[in-house]
Amino acid sequence: MNNSPADTESNYRGRFAPSPTGPLHSGSLVAALASFLDARHHNGKWQLRIDDIDPPRAVAGSIDAITEALVAHGLIWDGPILCQSQSSPQYNSALDQLIASGWLFRCLCTRATLDASGGCGQHCQEQNISAETPHSLRVKAEPDAVHRDRDLGVRFERCGENLASDRHNQSPSVPSVPFLTGKPSASRECYRLEWSLVY
Repeated sequence: MNNSPADTESNYRGRFAPSPTGPLHSGSLVAALASFLDARHHNGKWQLRIDDIDPPRAVAGSIDAITEALVAHGLIWDGPILCQSQSSPQYNSALDQLIASGWLFRCLCTRATLDASGGCGQHCQEQNISAETPHSLRVKAEPDAVHRDRDLGVRFERCGENLASDRHNQSPSVPSVPFLTGKPSASRECYRLEWSLVY
């Protein structure tokens, strides 16, 4: 009996999410190919989702150009083409839950004012920033974290600094730090940029 990933992970779903800002360039084509091959290797589906949430940067005709390039290179997606903007209600609902749970804070930082580790450089988490003020939402995170990456293995990080990586050490003795579980602690010192939503 063959227990290869292709036989055991049939629910696997890969995704390619280009932005409609112009034709598909070579770097994006390489990313698409890697995602496509990974999905096929795992006997899974490959989804095409257009990352259309930045309208000022959108270029007319880009979606057609991107899909034509993918087809020309034999990268055929499964199911309908999805547009990220169609999921805005779900994203807003999830954000509301994270805000209500105390996991997010409003941040005024720009790329120029983020600290060296990519965290908030102006102590925005300590300020009372109104929802009407243009801001980003950032996630409160543990000062020290351990997580398991499928390709890189166990990774140890402190405030964005990669302390160690061992792709072979999957020992259960290494603590697993679940993301966004329990209650956020006021003692957390490191605030990492996980995503940025500008209002």
